[in-house]
Order: sequence, then C-alpha cells, then structure tokens
Amino acid sequence: MKTVNVISYFVVLLITVNVHAQKLKFEVTSGNLSFLKEVEKLKIVYYYSGLMVGEMVESDYITKRMMEEDLKNPTGGEIWLIKWKDDRSDYYEPKFEELWNKYLIKIPAGKDMESDVNMIVHTTWIEPGFSTGIMGYGSRPSLINLTIKFTKNGNETAVVKITNSPGGGSYYAAERIGESYAKAAKTLAGYVLRAIK
Repeated sequence: MKTVNVISYFVVLLITVNVHAQKLKFEVTSGNLSFLKEVEKLKIVYYYSGLMVGEMVESDYITKRMMEEDLKNPTGGEIWLIKWKDDRSDYYEPKFEELWNKYLIKIPAGKDMESDVNMIVHTTWIEPGFSTGIMGYGSRPSLINLTIKFTKNGNETAVVKITNSPGGGSYYAAERIGESYAKAAKTLAGYVLRAIK
C-alpha cells in the first residue's frame, strides 16, 4: 500500500512539473498595437466557439463531466453544466477585465463599453488543471490559449495569440481558470503599454 502511495505521489509530481515547464507565449501575429495610442476605450467581446478542453472538444468534455456528476447526484450533471457556463461571466471575463483595467488605466475596457474599437477575446483551449487539496500530493495549474483580435469600425487592425497562460492552484476550477485570464490580461496590457509609449 505504501509503495502504491509513493508511486501515485511521483506520478502527480511529474504531471505537475511537466505543466509548469510549459511557458506562457505571447505573439503579435498580424498588425501593430501602437494604434491603441489614439484609442480612449475598448469594447470587449468574448467568444468560446470551437473550444477544446484538455484533449477533448468541449461538447465531449461536457458529456463526460455530466456523467461523472450524475453518478454522485441524479441532478448533479445539470447543476455542473449551469456552473460551467456561468463561470465565464462570473469568473473568467471579470478577471480579464479587472487586470486589464488595473494595468492600463488610460484605455479602459469592458464588455459593457461602447466603442468603435473592439477587443475580441476568443478562447480556443482550456486545461482546467487540478488541486488535490492535500499537502504533498501536488496540483496542476490551469492553462488557456487565447486569440485576441482588435478591430476598428469592423476592420481588423491587429491579432495577438497568447498560449499557455497559467492560473493558480486553487481547489476550485473556476478560480484557477479565472487566474489564467487575469495573467493573460496582465501580459497583454504590459505589451500594449510598451507599444503606445
């Protein structure tokens, strides 16, 4: 039994180290963000179409997780699904906007803003990660990939890709993933600040 526990510990540790080794990557794939120098505010639009979760398309991930929750509680799957969808507006998007507005006060942004310049945040991949909640048994941070397009009057002006934006080690998936959005926004805001100097 002790041998099994030791093996389990090292498997979790190896997974944790492997994920931590994946570094955040930031790339401007087209255009130039210096145009934001003349922008007073941004409207943010969020998209989740074509989303992959781990190695699964989102629909398959949802089916799997609902089945798992239904085994614990007959209505568990439906409850989980509502929360999975609500986490976007309750955690992910507020965290992204909070960190953007914290570091880029001169260009406020939000999904309720009115502006002819849009920041379209498309989430293409989420790795929810995990936390055992038990000291010594490791955790795996969440990771997200975003493609962010800037448009002015409907015309694309720049595209940014953020890969492997890491989240925290919270026990709750929504909080972990929310921190991934916060890190992505902080990284993007820092780059924009340098671009508009």
